Amino acid sequence: MRVFLGFVGGVIGVFTALRILSVVPETPGLGSVALGYGVVWIPLLTAVAFVTSTRGADSFCDSVGAKFRPIDLLWGISVGLLLRVFANVVAVVVTGHLPSPAVSLNSPEFGIIYFLTSIVAPIIIAPVVEELFFRGLVLRAIFDRNRHRPLFSYKALLALISSTFFAVMHLTQETTTTRILVTGITLFGFSIATSILSMSTRRLGGSIVAHAVFNGLAIN
Repeated sequence: MRVFLGFVGGVIGVFTALRILSVVPETPGLGSVALGYGVVWIPLLTAVAFVTSTRGADSFCDSVGAKFRPIDLLWGISVGLLLRVFANVVAVVVTGHLPSPAVSLNSPEFGIIYFLTSIVAPIIIAPVVEELFFRGLVLRAIFDRNRHRPLFSYKALLALISSTFFAVMHLTQETTTTRILVTGITLFGFSIATSILSMSTRRLGGSIVAHAVFNGLAIN
């Protein structure tokens, strides 16, 4: 019950915060980017903390699969590369051209704030926070409490639920049908792949690395 409440609370918190953010006057410059990250990450981390608050550090790692082994680096890099290829294919099929880089190192805004919000945040912080919630809390914690169910069908259901919310969360600020289609297909496929990876290895190391590689390859 605690896991379910944490999941529902995290999802409601994210969409409520994003809704509030959408009606608040946009902050010029990179401040709006930092604010956008904050309103998403705080509810997710709060949900994870709520579910695991009665457990020690070791139990926390076991509960959400927050573990890493050297082989996870290989798995993560491989899956991240394949997913970036998948993203490019989706963009070409839908729009007829490759996607523009999400971040440019040659930007005139480049500086410490730009570095933190456009490079450190998406490549280091976002993979950890989002994988802890979507592949740790939603997948691992619930799956470990329902091992008696038919494994394939239950894993598939969990992956679909997690991936749907993951994709929708990232669609809230897309403004065109084309962007919604490209982003939705790409991130749903991304989430399915990282869900399979995390459930197969029973830890988050590989999915976190894959997430970081996938985001990092969007930088030009």
